[in-house]
Amino acid sequence: MDLEFSQEDFEFQQEVRAWIDEKYPQEMRQRRSRSPGGSLSKDDYVYWQQALYDNGWSGVNWPKEYGGPCFTATQQYLYDLEMSAAGTPAIIPFGQKYGGSSHHEVWHPGSERQIPPRYPGQ
Repeated sequence: MDLEFSQEDFEFQQEVRAWIDEKYPQEMRQRRSRSPGGSLSKDDYVYWQQALYDNGWSGVNWPKEYGGPCFTATQQYLYDLEMSAAGTPAIIPFGQKYGGSSHHEVWHPGSERQIPPRYPGQ
């Protein structure tokens, strides 16, 4: 078993890092670091969620056909690692993070019409 990261993995990690540098505003980083518990405003969370959505990274556990990014396990690890290292706002877990994977794995064929055709983003 090869546990080394591939060149493609490192390139993906750099892509995530560069995207964070571009999209995570310095003033939001400062507000988060100064706030007790790292709290941000609703507007900050809406901005961040929209930025993720615009880049195709919202609903990280959703399948591609429903608007998710379809990360590999390694990409998901590197994505989470870089987001955490940068102190980005957490994804509000229910709906985005867990809803897609449970819909995808639990719903049976024929019930797809009840799943939103694409991840809504907000």
